[in-house]
Amino acid sequence: MRLTLRLCTLLLVTAVFPLLAANWPAFRGPHEDGLAEQEKPPTHFNQSSNLLWKVEVLPGLSSPVIWKDRVFLTCEEGNKLSTVCFEADSGRKLWDNRLYIRSSKRLWAFGYAQN
Repeated sequence: MRLTLRLCTLLLVTAVFPLLAANWPAFRGPHEDGLAEQEKPPTHFNQSSNLLWKVEVLPGLSSPVIWKDRVFLTCEEGNKLSTVCFEADSGRKLWDNRLYIRSSKRLWAFGYAQN
């Protein structure tokens, strides 16, 4: 769980910090090439450098989506699938929409979230 939390935090910081002014609508960005058009991403992260905010989230395998001043994540745990929305500048959770599925059988080897 700690590794998942750290990975999610890294994804959030990597995606949010350089791109507050640009939308990041899909995996690897607007052109699917992983490049921020106008910003240089940070090259190191720790508790006192290049960390805007940090939140606990459920495990997930999808890429964060940034649209205007919002960050969207998909998460899964057991039979619970969630889409969570945060304020990009503060990390405040705005909403968490959950879907509970009957089967706990995963659809793909890596989980539900990437579907």
